[in-house]
Amino acid sequence: MIHFTRCAAAVASILKYGFLYLHNGTVVHQQLFQSLGIPITDIERGMICFTDIGWQDSKDIRREFGDFGIVVDSNWAFDHGARRVAYIPDSGPIFESLKSLIHLAIPNDRELRKNLQAHGTKRFADDLAKWLRSDPSAAQYMMPPLYSLLLDLLQWVETSAHQEQREYRIRNPQAFGNLSTYSKAEQVKLLIAMMDSEVNFKYSLSVLPKDVLFLCCERDKVAEVRNAIAAVGFQDTKIEPYA
Repeated sequence: MIHFTRCAAAVASILKYGFLYLHNGTVVHQQLFQSLGIPITDIERGMICFTDIGWQDSKDIRREFGDFGIVVDSNWAFDHGARRVAYIPDSGPIFESLKSLIHLAIPNDRELRKNLQAHGTKRFADDLAKWLRSDPSAAQYMMPPLYSLLLDLLQWVETSAHQEQREYRIRNPQAFGNLSTYSKAEQVKLLIAMMDSEVNFKYSLSVLPKDVLFLCCERDKVAEVRNAIAAVGFQDTKIEPYA
């Protein structure tokens, strides 16, 4: 399986800190909530995304996610909870059934609305650190059971328009606050900073040299990648250039 990123420095960062569990707003998720006119999710489990597309056949997907690939052993990914994304149409009976379930979960729970108002939009890094320091498992209690179950389900679902990505996801085993107001770069910076704090929380999935089969990039970037990974203990990792 391959995880793509956009530069050699990002490859080195992943190998050093592990694959970060980042917010990844899916199209199905956004469409469902927008169609109901309600805020888009408050509590999520961050995720790590891979594809099983062959690295030499990855030109199309690289246009979206970047030309630098980290190829891991599929058994390693499955051992850490990787599951294939389920692709569904963005209209029709399945989509409408999910809308109905979300609609049922929300209006009958006043505590949910209170939590959405209290936590839905503010940038929360300091508050979240204090909150999780007192109770690392507290995040899972913010949502009522049905709503939590639906949010959990939606993180394995995407529209069928994206099925050519052949995506697999590994989700954080712990619930986490909504990072959707942050760019990917801001998320990376925030999570790396919080990894150095005393908060007992899982922010990334560590990877060892034996777990990485090889790296891939454009031929003219091989030396750059080699220099970047040497500083983080992956100097012997094989690098394959695209044909």
